[in-house]
Amino acid sequence: MKYIKKIAQTNLFKISSLSGFSVILKIGIGLITSKLLAVFVGPNGMALVGNLRNFSASLESVSTLGFQNGVIKYVAENKENKRQFQKIISTVFVSLLFVALLLSGILCFFAAFWNKKIFGNNFEYQFVFKAMALALPWYAISIFFIAIINGLGQYKRVVWLNIIGNSIGLLVSVFMILRYQTLGALLAIVITPALLFFLPRILSIKKLIFLKV
Repeated sequence: MKYIKKIAQTNLFKISSLSGFSVILKIGIGLITSKLLAVFVGPNGMALVGNLRNFSASLESVSTLGFQNGVIKYVAENKENKRQFQKIISTVFVSLLFVALLLSGILCFFAAFWNKKIFGNNFEYQFVFKAMALALPWYAISIFFIAIINGLGQYKRVVWLNIIGNSIGLLVSVFMILRYQTLGALLAIVITPALLFFLPRILSIKKLIFLKV
């Protein structure tokens, strides 16, 4: 029993347990969201949601430039070297922000084009792509900060961010789907990832980077 108790008290066990809970929560949220979509949106709406999710996932990958793993690596290697740390952070931040703003401009000014490509000629959801244009920079920056937290070795904080983010995402999705049906489901996909930027723990890491380094 003492051996088991010691294992349960280790940071590795606590982080693993928390990560397991996060995964289970994410699966549960996915099931709830799918059920809501099936009931309130219907087959046609679910097809539109699937198309937007695929497009959004591709766009988010491009907007972060695949820097996430690299940021984690270089932050972990240079966190004791303040000058090099700050140089890496500022370079990646400016690059990500430039790309995110460029993609946002393309989404906003060509919203009708993307609406036709993703949803076809029978649906008018240009507003969704304009909302995505506004949300994309916030999403890219939030991923950037989470990568920094990971690189600093604050794994528990990262898991909590995922748990809180998924919970907020569920609340937003439920509200938007119940209120606006298909449009709400589409907007929830666009808005939810960007909300991670506004979590208090994200704001604290910004202070850590820009004020204390």
